[in-house]
Amino acid sequence: MIQAVLDANVLLSGMAGYAKAESVPGEILRRFVFGEFILVTSKPIADEVRRNLGKDFLRRSLPDEDLAELMSAVFRGAAFVPLTRTVAGLASHPEDDLVLVTVASGETTHLVTGDRQLIALESFEEADIVTPREFLDILATQTLGG
Repeated sequence: MIQAVLDANVLLSGMAGYAKAESVPGEILRRFVFGEFILVTSKPIADEVRRNLGKDFLRRSLPDEDLAELMSAVFRGAAFVPLTRTVAGLASHPEDDLVLVTVASGETTHLVTGDRQLIALESFEEADIVTPREFLDILATQTLGG
């Protein structure tokens, strides 16, 4: 089964778009809820999501209590991994290095991100680095038995 790390921005956008059929990140979270892949995450990613819950685009998309409930449900179902590896200076921001550490520590198959500098890496360790749209296409292929 696919094991994927979603960076904090994909998670936040997925929460904002969870109820919107046209939202690619929202569709990714819906597919996670339906068990189509294993969400691998870490405390630093969860902390970044929590720090950004008050952003206007999120608060406009869902009432605070629904947003908190969705976040709790997502993190309850996710596989949290301890950070057992180190990465420094590979990404342009220290928080992105922590995303890569999560990928390596969790031995995941995919990193889903919209960050152009991470996407330019194409892969890290054994994980493919893909955009949200590409990840949905991968999930669709898996669902169809491809």
